[in-house]
Amino acid sequence: MAFIAYFAFTIKTIGLTLLIAYIICEAYRAFLDAKSRTHLYQNILALGGLFLLFHWAFAQFLPDAGNSLSHFVRLTFSNNLPQTILDNLVIYKNEILAFWGNLGFFNKDLIAKLFSYSFAMVCLVSWMIHRDREWDFLRIFTLVFLLSIMIFPNYQQGLRYFIPILPCLFLLFLLGYKSFSERVKIPAPMSQIALLILFIYLYLAPNMAYTESIAKRSNENGLNYSPYSAANQKIMREIQSIIPQSDTLITSYPRAFALFTQRHTYIPSPDITLDNAIREIASFHQFYLLDYYPLRKKSIETLANAIHLNPSKYYIDTLATNMDYGLYKCTAR
Repeated sequence: MAFIAYFAFTIKTIGLTLLIAYIICEAYRAFLDAKSRTHLYQNILALGGLFLLFHWAFAQFLPDAGNSLSHFVRLTFSNNLPQTILDNLVIYKNEILAFWGNLGFFNKDLIAKLFSYSFAMVCLVSWMIHRDREWDFLRIFTLVFLLSIMIFPNYQQGLRYFIPILPCLFLLFLLGYKSFSERVKIPAPMSQIALLILFIYLYLAPNMAYTESIAKRSNENGLNYSPYSAANQKIMREIQSIIPQSDTLITSYPRAFALFTQRHTYIPSPDITLDNAIREIASFHQFYLLDYYPLRKKSIETLANAIHLNPSKYYIDTLATNMDYGLYKCTAR
């Protein structure tokens, strides 16, 4: 139980799906088996308490990266939910096809569809047939997790939201593949060779995808996206020397800057407008704004424009500026 609570927090806000899945799983087992009902409430309360304990402990030592639960809830339900689901279905289908097609030597589209649809079908069948008690949590967690990322706007994040669920998907695939091999009596050597080919492909494909993505982005604007690059490290050193540790930095990349500068960070909501930008940051009496021009996100550009267009609201001190970025100190009047 402590293991579940620990990972529920360490995989960030999406870790709440572990708790939800556990509660549903316990309730399901209690519904089927009267003996399980005795410990249902105790287990749920204990798990919730452990999660809150971990949350409190981590909050004391880790900087705020602007990714609180309320932030993600607001992003989820501020959009048209049915449209978000439809958009995500298209986005993830295209991303998965692109992932599998990276090693299509003779026909990328054919390879992509062959591997994508086969993998999805095996996982689905495996999820449906493995109804033993020992697989209850795996099945419920996989379903809850996939539903949660379907209702959350993707915002061009690619497949990275799938990373926490990948072990479960591969386990389902292996269980389904094992059942299929036993049912059709595929000779063991052939089955092992097929799995070996699949694993080699799985090892190479993401590396090819990552390399291709970085090369494409670099060719488009000649930028180095790594936080370890000399230019980005220089910015982070300046932030550490200028901004007090207790103050907040508003930036396009809150998690990266929180990690590398040990400062509290925040990013405005993606749908922010000039009209509501000032209202969104009204709780900040003083903050610092990093406007990183080559890598700026639309919400940061909108917020920067709103601040400069409302001089009666904030005193603005320019702390550092060059061709690539501007660092500003903003204090409410």
